[in-house]
Formats: sequence, structure tokens, C-alpha cells
Amino acid sequence: MRLCFYNPHAISNTLGETVLSKLAQIFGANKANLKKHNQRHDFLLNFLRDKKYNSAIVVDGGGTSFSPLLSQVPFLRNRYYLNKVISFGEIYIWCLLNNINPLKQKIIFDKNKLDAKKDVLFSYAFYGDVFSCEKLVEKSIIKKFAGKKILHATHLQFSTKKVSNNVKKAGVRHMIAEADLKKSSYFNKFFYFIDDVYILPHVLRGKYIKIKNFNERKNRCLALGTLIISKEIDESIKDHFDFFQINTFHLMRKRLFENKIQLKDFVDCLINFHNEKIIEITNKSKFYKNYNIFRIIYNLFFLSEGKEYHNMDIVEKYNEYKMFISPEENVGLPSVNFIEGMACGCAYIGLNHPMYADLGMINKKHYIAYDGTTDDLKNKIIYYQNHQDELNEIATNGYDFAKNRFSEEKVTNDFWAYLGNLSSGV
Repeated sequence: MRLCFYNPHAISNTLGETVLSKLAQIFGANKANLKKHNQRHDFLLNFLRDKKYNSAIVVDGGGTSFSPLLSQVPFLRNRYYLNKVISFGEIYIWCLLNNINPLKQKIIFDKNKLDAKKDVLFSYAFYGDVFSCEKLVEKSIIKKFAGKKILHATHLQFSTKKVSNNVKKAGVRHMIAEADLKKSSYFNKFFYFIDDVYILPHVLRGKYIKIKNFNERKNRCLALGTLIISKEIDESIKDHFDFFQINTFHLMRKRLFENKIQLKDFVDCLINFHNEKIIEITNKSKFYKNYNIFRIIYNLFFLSEGKEYHNMDIVEKYNEYKMFISPEENVGLPSVNFIEGMACGCAYIGLNHPMYADLGMINKKHYIAYDGTTDDLKNKIIYYQNHQDELNEIATNGYDFAKNRFSEEKVTNDFWAYLGNLSSGV
């Protein structure tokens, strides 16, 4: 079995560092405060770095990291061969940026170099351009490849119907997420044709450690996470809005943020209103609002959104509290925070939902389940504030669980075994 990464250089801010994100760090006016690329999925790159895994990179004209800019120029938009020309050089730079030796790593530009019986093609459904454009899908290697192909479903709330239609046309029948999305009514509405969703948990990174004894911590609940509230419902989020009838991807985060004064005796709310600055700029500037290419360039090179939140010492903050909450996505996916906080010895409060049970987590043993309302959250906090032995035991069990269940070795070994079974048809 060989794992083939499809156009990884075009997966902006999710899988490694792209050429465009590197340029933004170098030339951005706010480069000192620019958030580094998202590292949650970087463990997947070790399949390319580690020689014990049989892997390859597949590149075609399905997109580049520059696609968000190119798509705003009419005569350059969705040009398969232009993307292909740029990609042929960009993939080598991407490898170097992500500590992958491009001279030793197999890079495939021709679909005939793939083996339908042995290769598994892996990519992201909602990052990169290929699945947002039918024209690119029709010419892509991923559509023409007759073997097994699997897509990560992260950020499925964006342009869901359009992407799902193109994923179906590409013949994809397997997906990956941090929870079994086959149990999500939103996912099933659009991706009813998917046969199975493999649960690939977040990997615990080494910096998240327990540094303070439980009895030294604040007997309160810490609330964390980023919050996006949409001032206007544009086409990219209309599917999500029509289904849930709310203007945010994290309903409980919005409730905590908006009610932090009423909950101040129980909860310390550090939820970051992530697009507050964008809303402010949109209100002031018609130029920003009406010209997409200007907005993309400004956001990428000049906007420093949520810098106070992202500059916070998150490990130290977890260690200040006995319990915490980082509410889930409406579509049925957990936040990476729940693993990180548990690994810092903080008891987690999460929804009573299969996304945790499917990982092996047990209510009142590894975490505290609540029904998703502020009233029940408050009741749970008050109960455990007055039952310290039970709270301590949950925090301890959660710590042990996070360290063992979400280690990189276990997650990658389990995933590799799944891919082997998928390739062989088991």
C-alpha cells in the first residue's frame, strides 16, 4: 500500500506551510503578529518524512496556494494548465518549507504512474480549489484515478453543497474527520453517498503538559475557542445557515461569549471573537467589502486577527483551572482544545454526544457531559465545585486518557492500518 498526498502544496493553513503563507509571514506589515500556519494536521506530513512509510505526492492542475488570488482575476480563474505550470515548481518549494527532501520523495505528475490496486489517494475536500470547481474536477487526476481515494472533511460548513456535488462526481466514497460524521444530520444531507467516515483524532502535541497540582488551581471553569459570527450570510456559508438557522459555526461559544457577564461567577470566558476586526473594517470600507482580491490580500498580509488570544500562553492558562469548556462545531466535530486541556490536567466539560463516546470517553470518568444549554452547564460547574474529589478523579482520568489515546504513535499507527485495509478491500 502507498499513501499518495494529492496537491498538498495547495492546502492552505492546514497541511504544512504553503509558499503563499510563507510570503505573508515575510512581507506582511503585521508579520510579528501573524498567526503561524495551523499545525493540527502536521503529523500527517510525517508519512512523507519517515522512510518506514511508502508514500508519494501527486500533483496536477487542481490548484496552488496562489489560487485564492488567481481566482479573482477573470482570465486566470480556474485555469487547469496555469495551475499545473505553477504547481510543478511550487511543489518542490513546499517540500523544502516542510522539511521534506524533494529529491528523495516520489513526486508524481502523471496519472499513469499510479497503481489503482496499491495506491490510496488522500486530500482535503474543503481546502484547495479542485472540489469547489466542476471544471477542475473533470480534468483532475483524482477523478480519473480508479483506486481508493479518501478526503478529510475539516471545515465542511463552507460551500457544502457545491463541494459535495464535486466530491460525488470524483467518485470518492470514503472520508476522514475527528468524529464519525455519518452520525451528523448535516453531513448526511449533503454526503449521503459516502460509505464510511474514518475517525482520525487530533494528535496531542508535546507542549501540552501538567505543571500545576490540582489543588492549586482555580475552582472555576475556563471557556476557550475562537468564535466567528457572520454579519452577512454570503454564498459560502448559506448551506450551513439554511440548515441550522444561526449565524455562527459554534452556537455554544456564541452563548458563552454573549452571556459572560451573567456567567461571571462560574465561567472565565476567554473565547476570541475572531472576525470582530473584519466586521469593523467591512462597516467602514466599501472598498474592502466589494473587492474580493483586495480583501484577500489585506487579510493575508496586513490583518492580525485575534493576536491577544493567539499570543496567550495556553498551557499556563489550562494549568490555572480545574475545569474547562471549548464548545464543539454545530456540524458535530470537537475542538482540538479538549485534548490539549485534558493533557494539562484540566477536567473537560463537553456535549453528551457520540463524538466522545466513539473515542472511548466515558461521562463522569474521562470528562463531564452536559446537554448543550447554559443552565445545565452552570449546574454541572456548581456540582463539581462542591465535589472536589470527583472532579479531581475526572481530571486525572482525562489526563491519562489524553496521553495514551491521542499520542502521535497510536493515531498514526491506527490510521496506517486502516489505509492498508482500505487498499486491500478488507
